[in-house]
Amino acid sequence: MYDWSNSKKNLLLITGHTHKPVFASGKYSNHPSNKINNIEDVLKPTYFNSGCCCFSDGDITGIEITEGYIRLVKWYDEERICKRMVLEEKKLEDIMKDC
Repeated sequence: MYDWSNSKKNLLLITGHTHKPVFASGKYSNHPSNKINNIEDVLKPTYFNSGCCCFSDGDITGIEITEGYIRLVKWYDEERICKRMVLEEKKLEDIMKDC
């Protein structure tokens, strides 16, 4: 998926359910586990993945595109109240400059 999306121009690939969230090909990631060893600087920020989507503890991850941003978000239950947490976000305009 990295190779394919990296070889295209002006394209963002958004997928899901690979059990590991990826935000902008790992290029902008704040999470070291999402980084691609030794090639992260070569990749364009074209690949996004929601990860597992639904975890055993009930948490749900997803990709949101709204108000000019793309975000990796997590929804979770806190004392029977559904809450949303932004894990990563970037302006689409800035991502497209790097594509």
